[in-house]
Amino acid sequence: MKPYLYICIVFILISCSSNSNVTQRCIVLSVGNLEYNKMIELFPATTLIDTNRYKSVKIYDYQFRKNGKVKDSILLGHQNLFVDRNYIQDIIYEVEYDSLHRYSKRYATRITTNTKYLNDEKLYNYDGNITDWIIYTREGELYAKTLYTYDSITKLLTSEERYSYYPFKVPKLSKRKEYEYKKRSLVKETEYSFSPKSKLTKVYNAKGENIDYLSETFEQEKRTYYWGFRSFYKNNKLCKEEHYGSDRLKIVTNYKYDAHNMPIEQLSYNQFNTKPTYLLRFYYSDQKVVNEINPY
Repeated sequence: MKPYLYICIVFILISCSSNSNVTQRCIVLSVGNLEYNKMIELFPATTLIDTNRYKSVKIYDYQFRKNGKVKDSILLGHQNLFVDRNYIQDIIYEVEYDSLHRYSKRYATRITTNTKYLNDEKLYNYDGNITDWIIYTREGELYAKTLYTYDSITKLLTSEERYSYYPFKVPKLSKRKEYEYKKRSLVKETEYSFSPKSKLTKVYNAKGENIDYLSETFEQEKRTYYWGFRSFYKNNKLCKEEHYGSDRLKIVTNYKYDAHNMPIEQLSYNQFNTKPTYLLRFYYSDQKVVNEINPY
């Protein structure tokens, strides 16, 4: 059975599952912990996590000698994977639905101050597609607005993010996204940012997996810098990324998983000399730490 996830905001982000093994358990998404959050992104969508086997994770960063051998390892952090669903929250959200049972407005109540305010609202067109997503500040002022446009068969064509930065009273255009399809499947997403000027392109395969990611920076219409990576998958899991960029340094990153589809290693190396440049390992619960380059 595939787990069903939702997100709620506390001091950290939490994602919960309705699987019987994790009925009252929520996956922790730690704000600011890039290595941990990357590990969470590697979880295949069909993975069922046994909370008796996987309770916590230790993340180790490995240092290398000039000959490519492991010099030592550093513990970056020890993170619990789950918290109870009744974890004390700082903010509680209440969603208000319209007569067609669509998400209409969401109110936030801050527990510490017992204050309630309108957090965001969504507007729809005749076909039932979202046309406006409006976000407010705690003071009730307009913070951001995203506008969506569709084609004649209701495929999303564009979205524009506008932010009401001080001192502007009218939301100023910040980002614009354009979507391309093959039949009814999304194959390309292009995001334009205007301050500073940049372009982000994502290409997808027939399964909806991101196979190419390219970030570009511009000055006066001239591209000044770019970087990206091509992604390769096996059995619905990300197994390899080939990084490229204007610095001409080509890095390959391989990912490994255990028998239960949990990520256990992220190894990067220089494509020209095959020497390792970056190694992260994820040890769950009481697993023993290994200081070898190929222990699996």
